[in-house]
Amino acid sequence: MRHTQLINYALYRIGWFACVLGGASQRPWTGCLIALILIGVTFRYSMRPVMMRPIRAALLGAAGGPLAFFAGDRRGAVTLLPPLAPPRGLRISTS
Repeated sequence: MRHTQLINYALYRIGWFACVLGGASQRPWTGCLIALILIGVTFRYSMRPVMMRPIRAALLGAAGGPLAFFAGDRRGAVTLLPPLAPPRGLRISTS
């Protein structure tokens, strides 16, 4: 592991702990603010392999965004309207 990756990992862990503490306090906005800062700090290092290849980044973004919403629909976190609802073949029955 390179030096920058170790620093990134340590900052991420410290930031996440601070985010959880801030969210658990009586001021949940503190946890949200720390989470936004944490995303900004770690995004540069965590997404470097993808961002160095713009075509791969575009393909992952084009596929990952809709898949995230389909997963959210499946878990009940969002409700997609019929034109955006996933085809029946994408739904996996857990029963």
